[in-house]
Amino acid sequence: AKALTLECVRQALVEDRPCCILAFSGPGQVEELEITSLEQEGAWAELLDFLGHSFGGGTDIDATVERCLQLMRDDVWQNADMLLVTDGMIAPLDTAMVEELQLRTSEWGLRVHGVLIELENTYDSMIGRADRNEEAI
Repeated sequence: AKALTLECVRQALVEDRPCCILAFSGPGQVEELEITSLEQEGAWAELLDFLGHSFGGGTDIDATVERCLQLMRDDVWQNADMLLVTDGMIAPLDTAMVEELQLRTSEWGLRVHGVLIELENTYDSMIGRADRNEEAI
């Protein structure tokens, strides 16, 4: 999830688009980093340090989506896309939040993208394939 986020930030900055990253986990665990350029002194270190943070677990998406919507009310972020990258399953959003997302999609052209990186099943699947390949040799 962090590698994908790093590449999305890099690509956005190549296109001269600022980024705001919100790292999230359980209730009340949301951290934010705004990046406008990686050319500024210390920008890479700050980004890598931010991506190096981890939480104790849980996946509460509501506060993160609400913060994204707050940011998008600012002119700087009006044309931004929302990309949610998670390594955990998320619960359905609150109905009011879904309605606001739908409104923003129709009014602002907001595009919401999501990527679920499921580590446990991926690992089990890879080990299973490796075991089968080893038996074939």
